[in-house]
Amino acid sequence: MVWAKRREDAVETLVFGTGNGYLVLWRDNRRQVGDRESRLEEVCSKRVASGEEITALSWDQATEGNLRLANGTRDGYVQLWIFNGKMLDSRFSIKIVGTIPKNLDFVDNARSDLYVFGTYNGRWYDHY
Repeated sequence: MVWAKRREDAVETLVFGTGNGYLVLWRDNRRQVGDRESRLEEVCSKRVASGEEITALSWDQATEGNLRLANGTRDGYVQLWIFNGKMLDSRFSIKIVGTIPKNLDFVDNARSDLYVFGTYNGRWYDHY
């Protein structure tokens, strides 16, 4: 689970993954609903890869004010998404054999690499 914020947005977006492989984004949108205050509003929800548990999440500011979101799944998939404030757009999906992505990290370099740190084998992978 991560809180992410686009430059243009006044509020943060909560991004989390589920055990059934859903990537869910909720926006902090405080407003009155009847006699109670509603705080979070679902922006989008998408089932990723083959529907396995999401084991890693990371985000970074992309160009044009969008967010880059990356997720890893229990069956070894790593996916990159662009979030424009309303919807997710897939950029790539790869399967890394022999590991489970446990941590993802965007690198601040010219290629905007994504480092993937795996469970069990202690290896790291880089993808751009």
